[in-house]
Amino acid sequence: MCKVSVIVPCYNQESFLAECLESVRSQTFGDWECIIINDGSVDHSEEVANEYVSKDSRFRYLYQQNQGVVAARNNAIAVSKGKYVLPLDGDDKIDRQCLELSVAIMDADDRIRLVYWDVEFFDAKSGKLQLRPLTARNQLAGGCCVNTSLYRRRDYDIVGGYKPNMKNGVEDMDFFISLVAMGGYFIIYLRCFFTIEL
Repeated sequence: MCKVSVIVPCYNQESFLAECLESVRSQTFGDWECIIINDGSVDHSEEVANEYVSKDSRFRYLYQQNQGVVAARNNAIAVSKGKYVLPLDGDDKIDRQCLELSVAIMDADDRIRLVYWDVEFFDAKSGKLQLRPLTARNQLAGGCCVNTSLYRRRDYDIVGGYKPNMKNGVEDMDFFISLVAMGGYFIIYLRCFFTIEL
């Protein structure tokens, strides 16, 4: 068991993957595992992932034939051991205090379903994406939180994870709406960093 399972699906993201994994490895909070799941990449993502597995036993590596991000996340979460889950795409990264501060929030109140962050872009775009409070209406109107948000594994199990029929980025929107339907609190707190792919 560990406190947080960081789930990193990747597909041909070798250019960003080391930076992503280094952002996990440099966390001020240490009770985590990071499951890197390679969704059939044909670049050097596997070599990058295995480098981190060899450096730090908290990293684990899985490979699957290309099935898409929904299957990758669900398959990795199925073998995870954390109380909390943090999805983190292979071309994104998190602030070094991300886990420390967000776990403290979740531990303080069992009614909190989700901690999510304002987003700061890097690489092809700069600036910040200001997110709105998480409600079903806001989420349906275009989304108000990004997939890199901390939630409880038990809530993931209750809502049935990410739906396999959801594609093109709406799987996380659907998942968060399911969490909203459960009630509880949703906290915007920290920041994470997102690439904008050209």
